[in-house]
Amino acid sequence: MLKISDRLATVARLIPKGANLVDIGTDHGYVPIWLLQNGWISSAIAMDVNKGPLARAKENRDRYGFTDVMDLRLSNGFEKLKSGEGDSVLIAGMGGPLMIRIIEEGRENASSIQTWVLQPQSEIPSVRRYLHEHHFDIIDEIMLKDEGKYYMAMKAVPGEALPWTSI
Repeated sequence: MLKISDRLATVARLIPKGANLVDIGTDHGYVPIWLLQNGWISSAIAMDVNKGPLARAKENRDRYGFTDVMDLRLSNGFEKLKSGEGDSVLIAGMGGPLMIRIIEEGRENASSIQTWVLQPQSEIPSVRRYLHEHHFDIIDEIMLKDEGKYYMAMKAVPGEALPWTSI
């Protein structure tokens, strides 16, 4: 059984059970593999912009036997995703501005995504503001401490949120 960090496990648990996950910036593919091992999701598309991390994800996927339910794609954000291929997305472990750019550039390809799980490493208020301004409702937020560092994760869905304030 694959063991993942507390940060990744906490973020992963925000994904709805039975989801068809799209993991943007999958790196080693640990989160989709862990979710598949635990019967949490039905399938995964693991995407990364770099060949090296995607090769590691392929090795891990093949080692744990998920070749039939975990697709791998070399992709800049949502670029290689077709509408309707997933219902939940995970974007974790990158800066807020990059995350916003990925979401903004991929909105058309990600039109079927109903659950957005985001774990920005920086500029968290900017991510919150972007979501609010683009008609997402943040329905859950978790702050956690892992290996001496604090992390914030959020779960958002399309829809109108409460009025925005800086507080």
